[in-house]
Amino acid sequence: MLMPKANPALKAVPAFPPDKNWWVPADYTAHTDDADVADILAATQSQAIANQVKNWRQDLRNNKAAQFANGQLPAEFALYEKGAFLYHKADLPGAREQWQKILDLPEKDRTHRTLWATYMIGRSLVDSDPEKASVILAKVPQLAKPTGPYADSLGLASASLGWQARSLWKQNKTAAAVDLFLQQVAAGEPLATPGCT
Repeated sequence: MLMPKANPALKAVPAFPPDKNWWVPADYTAHTDDADVADILAATQSQAIANQVKNWRQDLRNNKAAQFANGQLPAEFALYEKGAFLYHKADLPGAREQWQKILDLPEKDRTHRTLWATYMIGRSLVDSDPEKASVILAKVPQLAKPTGPYADSLGLASASLGWQARSLWKQNKTAAAVDLFLQQVAAGEPLATPGCT
């Protein structure tokens, strides 16, 4: 089978120091938290708020956190964190509801979390509604930009290919799923293996 030509718009983002691995869950989690905090700091110019979110996320992963509440957090971040709380409590419909509220905001008010919300809505539907998931996940690479609004600091465009492939696999669309897995490999995604179970 021939590998597809790499799409320059779809690049994995293994933005880790040499001693860290993007495919190690703890390292990926830390990278996601760092990107979240960096965006919050850029939007609020408040190190105190950024630190509060970072500490809350660490507690959340250790099952210690109550729902995050900070009236100084812009709506897109507050909604995303509420969704993250519900996601970690296995309330996927509730998490999707919060993330959808981000997409319902005026475009100018959701430049940091549109991509993340779209990705997580699609990803959370892969097992329960693969048809809907594949449609939503197909939007992620279209939204991703190298810089500016919808900047893809986490490489969600390339990561979404694997989840979209999994959703297609679950619909018995094998050829389309394999094509997406190969596109993900071409993008340099370390986790790009046909894990379709």
